[in-house]
Amino acid sequence: MNLHYRYTSALLAVGTLLAAGALTACSVSVGTTKAVTKADLESQALTTLQELYNADTQPSAVACPGDLEGTVGVTMQCDVTFDQGIGVATITVEDAGDGGVKFGIEVGPITPE
Repeated sequence: MNLHYRYTSALLAVGTLLAAGALTACSVSVGTTKAVTKADLESQALTTLQELYNADTQPSAVACPGDLEGTVGVTMQCDVTFDQGIGVATITVEDAGDGGVKFGIEVGPITPE
């Protein structure tokens, strides 16, 4: 069973991560209209995911291959490090207006290291 969550402007309470992995989705707004730098993307994604997972299953790092272009529909895959292994986060730009770049994050099942 996969869990699916949506993060908007308020934080939502999240259940525990299943041993077989979980699917987590959320949205984050970053204050730029051109692109989100690699460093900002990794930082925002990590902070958001840490807020969604409980203390026992929080990720410790997010590694993305580069900057995220601020164009709706653009996707990027980033590695998410958990104590249990590595998950792949698919990050998708949902909006890129005057309010900044809004992107969604979905984390697939965790592969044990």
